[in-house]
Amino acid sequence: MSSLLDSPFSPVIGSCLVAGLALSLLARLVRTPSVAGLVAPMAFLLAYYMTYEKIPGFPPVGATNKIFYVALVTTLAGLLYDLLAPSFVTGSGGLLAVVVTASLLIAVWIGLPRFIAADTPLLVAALATVAVLVLGGTLLLWRLATVDEAGAVDGTVLLAVLPGIFAPIALFGGSSTSAGLCLGLVSGLAMMALVNLIWPRVLGLTAVLGAGGGLLAVIDTITLITRHIDFVALAVFLAAPFAGLIGARLVLPRHQAGSRVRAVATGVIAAATVAPILVILFLRHESPL
Repeated sequence: MSSLLDSPFSPVIGSCLVAGLALSLLARLVRTPSVAGLVAPMAFLLAYYMTYEKIPGFPPVGATNKIFYVALVTTLAGLLYDLLAPSFVTGSGGLLAVVVTASLLIAVWIGLPRFIAADTPLLVAALATVAVLVLGGTLLLWRLATVDEAGAVDGTVLLAVLPGIFAPIALFGGSSTSAGLCLGLVSGLAMMALVNLIWPRVLGLTAVLGAGGGLLAVIDTITLITRHIDFVALAVFLAAPFAGLIGARLVLPRHQAGSRVRAVATGVIAAATVAPILVILFLRHESPL
């Protein structure tokens, strides 16, 4: 227990846990749905601040500084969508366009220094990597958004477990700070998901783009800048929300669809993908511990 409390990750985990619970409970005092959606991105921004101990200056220099502003801008974009979305961006086509645009802009902005410095062969490789990241990011955000849009609490649980699944990939990718950020975020989002299981709220794109977009910025930074990502483990990570939803439908009776039980099962099955990820990482890399 003492070694756990002495962990360098303890401050960020403890702060985000308390903040996630307090903010989620406070959001239930307000009837406006968009307020509850702000909890997830606020947890991300707090996790960032506690991890890096600063709010980066603007314009940000370096990919890690850009992560903060990606989360901030995507939160505002998601909030505007939830409050003011015109008819031409609503529906599945409009939602898909929004998440594709977000994934593309995040990857391009994070990877810009690599594009500028690369010669032709490396530039082609970088652009191919960006294409993979945009496709994966789009699938991730779209899955979270459509599940949440359906009114189920499954989306909240999925959003909560994803940073914890990615944390070991970040650690093996040579970024202990990103791993700490993910662990802090998962503690805050876990409290948000717990409150949402009791008092359900559709969180909207404010939460999905804010916290999900911030997580994509972390993934893109390790992939494009640090360049120590394990793509096999990353592929398993991207499959986690789909595995959770499909697995829950297979193992639970049909009449429990949409229930809190299914939401918990979805999260547990999605989180279980961390086991094959750890096996892949330990087999393919030296332990960073």
